[in-house]
Amino acid sequence: MYTLLYMKQKRKHTVSQGKLNVNLTIIVVVMLFLVGITSPPSSQIQIWGWVCSLSLQLDVQEVSDQELTRFGNTLLEIQQMEVSAKNRIDETVQNSELSTETLNELFAMQSSNPEEIEDSFNKKEISEFNYVMVAINTIYVDTQKSMHEILKNHSYDLESFHQMAEVIQEDEQLLGRLQALFNEQG
Repeated sequence: MYTLLYMKQKRKHTVSQGKLNVNLTIIVVVMLFLVGITSPPSSQIQIWGWVCSLSLQLDVQEVSDQELTRFGNTLLEIQQMEVSAKNRIDETVQNSELSTETLNELFAMQSSNPEEIEDSFNKKEISEFNYVMVAINTIYVDTQKSMHEILKNHSYDLESFHQMAEVIQEDEQLLGRLQALFNEQG
């Protein structure tokens, strides 16, 4: 009974094999139920750990070189777009009539004590600050739209891209494969 309640609370582990999806939760529930009848709770925990590691190993093995390349190309495009956005923001700040120090002071004050801004800065400074903030916000919004477009062009949504990034980040073998693929291309 404990095993079944525990499994209801656990997240499903699905492994994709091409177009065939195998739901490991069903397998795990059956295995743990059978083991639970004859084994003490510590054995159930050991088996649960083994099944979880098995599912992670299956996930890693199922990531093809083509998928890693698609992910890597997507990541590179996003990084290039982020560098471009940062450069645009830097340029906006540098072209401002206000010093970086004044912009930082205004930003900090806007965050903590917005009512004191008019007492501490003149209207021209406040107007220039507002102009810079609108320009930065526009760059941010444009960057977000571009990022979603890049993801869409590579058949990702934000969630699936982040999931793939987490899988690669947590697995040294996958990260090594990704690096090797791009070293071969470069």
